[in-house]
Amino acid sequence: PVPRSPSWLANPAAPVPDAVILGDPGFHAQNVYAIVMRTLARFEFALGRRVSWGFDSPGHQIKVAPHAFADANAFYSRRDEALLFGHFPSRDGSRNVFTCLSHDIVAHETSHAVLDGLRKRFMEPSSPDQAAFHEAFADVVALLSVFAVPEVVRVLLDRHLDARGRSNPKAPLRASDVKRDQLAKSVLLAIAKEFGREMGPVGRSALRHSAALPPSTEYMTSEEFEEPHRRGEILVSAIMNAFLSVWAHRLEALVGDPNRAVDRYRAAEEGSAIADELLTLAIRALDYCPPVHLEFATFLSAMRTADREVRPVDEKYRFRELLLESFVAYGIAHAATAKSGAPLPEPEWERAKPIYDYDRTRFESMQRDADEVFRFAWENRPELRLYDGAYTRVISVRPCVRLAPEDGFALRETVAEVLQQLSLTAGELGRYGIPKPPDMPDSTPLMLLGGVTLIFDEYGRVKYAIGDGVFDPKRPSVQERQGKRLASLWAHGYFRPGSASARRFAAVHRNRSVGATTLSKERW
Repeated sequence: PVPRSPSWLANPAAPVPDAVILGDPGFHAQNVYAIVMRTLARFEFALGRRVSWGFDSPGHQIKVAPHAFADANAFYSRRDEALLFGHFPSRDGSRNVFTCLSHDIVAHETSHAVLDGLRKRFMEPSSPDQAAFHEAFADVVALLSVFAVPEVVRVLLDRHLDARGRSNPKAPLRASDVKRDQLAKSVLLAIAKEFGREMGPVGRSALRHSAALPPSTEYMTSEEFEEPHRRGEILVSAIMNAFLSVWAHRLEALVGDPNRAVDRYRAAEEGSAIADELLTLAIRALDYCPPVHLEFATFLSAMRTADREVRPVDEKYRFRELLLESFVAYGIAHAATAKSGAPLPEPEWERAKPIYDYDRTRFESMQRDADEVFRFAWENRPELRLYDGAYTRVISVRPCVRLAPEDGFALRETVAEVLQQLSLTAGELGRYGIPKPPDMPDSTPLMLLGGVTLIFDEYGRVKYAIGDGVFDPKRPSVQERQGKRLASLWAHGYFRPGSASARRFAAVHRNRSVGATTLSKERW
C-alpha cells in the first residue's frame, strides 16, 4: 500500500524546515516507497516484463520497513520477504541517522531483492566472482541510478568547479574539465564521499573504495581480492570507469578543440543520459547470464551481447568497445588477453552454432510452460551441453519485449533457465575428472550445480544457450572450473560442519560496517 501523506503536505505553499521533513516518519515511508518503486520500474523497463521476487509467496508483494530496528544496518531478507532499514545515533549524538532516507542504500537493497528474484542461485556459494556479484551489482545500480538524475550531476560539477575558484554557475566547461581524470575527481569521487558520509558506520561499501581503485590486471589473482567485498570493488570500478570513458569521449567531441567550451548543463545532461543507458544495459545483461556460477568475464560478455541485440551499430556511445577496454584493464579476462591487450574472445555460446530439434515442441507453449521448455531441453541435451545423469529442471520461463533506444524497435525474446544438480561425495569426484580439494575427506557430501539460460527469438528458435551442465566429458574445461569452485569453497569453510548454506545479507552488511573484511572473518 502507498504510505499516507505527511500532515505538513496539507498546505504545500507553507514553508517547512528541513528538520521537520526529515524527522517526519510519514516522509520516511514515502521516501523509501518512492525509491523502491523507481528502482523496480527501472528493472522492469530494462527487462521488458514484470519481475517477481525470490521468495516463495503466493502474493507479488515485498514488505518494506523504514524503521525496522535500531542498528547501523540495512538489508534484504528473503526469509522475511522484506527490505529492512535501520536507524542509529549520529557520531556526535545530535540526531538519529535513518538509512531509509539514503537514496543509494534503498536502491542498493532493492536491487538485492530484484536480483534474487531474477537469479535465485546467485546467492548460492560458488566462485569468488559470484560471491562478490550481488554486492557489486547492487552498488552499480545505486551509483548509476543517482548519476541518471541530471540535477545531481550538475550540483557535483558545480562543487568541483567552485573548489577550483570558478564559482560562476553559467561558466562553461573548458577542454581540460572534460578529461576523464577530471570527471572522475569532480563526480565519481565526490558522490562516493557523499555516500560514505550519509551512510556513517554503514559506509564500508564498495562505492567508497572502487571510485579510487586504479586499473590493474593483478587484482583478480590477488589474495586480498579473494574476499567478496574487495572483489566486488573490481567489477564496480570496471563498469564505472567505462562510464567515465564514454562520458569523456562524448564531451570531448562536443568541445572539439582546446579553445572551445561546453555548457555545464549540457555536460550534466549528457552524463545523465549515458548513466541511464548504461544502467539499462547492465540490468538487461542479467538475462544473458547463466543461471549459476557467474563470473565477471561472463557478465562482460552478457553486457556486450545485450547491447548488440538492441544496438547493432555501436557508434554513439561505444559501450561495447569501452567496456571491454575497462574490464581488460582491471584483469577481467583471460590472463593472456589482459597482458597482450588482444580482443576478448567471444563466449562459446556465440561461437557454437548447433542444430536443434524442434519437431516435438511448440513455441506458443514454450513462452509460458516450463514443462514444454523441459521437453525441448531434454531432447536437445547434447547440443545444450547438459549431462544425462544429473537431475534437471526448468526453474523459470519469462517472455519479454525490449525496446531499442534509437528507433524504438521491439525485440521479443523468451528467457528460460535450465538447472542441473548432481549429488555425490568427494571420493566420487575422480570418476568425473574433477579434482578434489586438498585434505577434503572422501565422505564429504557435495552438490554440483550447472545449467544453461536459453534465449528464444520471436519464432521460437534458440539464439543463445548460455552456460554449462554439471559435467561434460567432451570439454575438460567444465570439470576444471567445477574443481576450482570446490577448492575455493573448501578454503573458505563452506563444507565444514556448522557452515551456513548461504550468506545472509544482514550478516554481510554488518561485517562490512564494523570492518570485518579479511579472509579469516568472511565465512559462508
